[in-house]
Amino acid sequence: MLIDTLNTQSYWIGRIYPREVMEKAISDKMNDIKQRKFVGIFIENYDSDQRYSPKIDISDVSHLFLSAYMNDREQIEGDIEILQTEKSNRLNEYMKYHPERIRFFPRGIGKVGPDNKTVTEFELISIDAYLMEV
Repeated sequence: MLIDTLNTQSYWIGRIYPREVMEKAISDKMNDIKQRKFVGIFIENYDSDQRYSPKIDISDVSHLFLSAYMNDREQIEGDIEILQTEKSNRLNEYMKYHPERIRFFPRGIGKVGPDNKTVTEFELISIDAYLMEV
């Protein structure tokens, strides 16, 4: 599974995410991944306030990360397990019948440098699945 939008050569919500910053953020989550504690949520409305929250509402959890890493194209890739929850049932349905509508985006908190664009520190909170408009 490819997490589309973290190509570090481009902007994501007006920020530049250098490869080394994202690699550290992923590395910091490896213990959580190994212990099956790194989860994501399914957000059906892209404009939802959920995407800005540093907290995960357990009722929205839909998937569990089995792996995550930076590929050669400077994007995050990983494997997920879709869980057995109300949200995951909807995610699974879209992944099965309309996979082109599902995109994965990282969520986290961090700091930017003096240019107010380049991220210098980033803590990965989750990588969430979003239902995109057609």
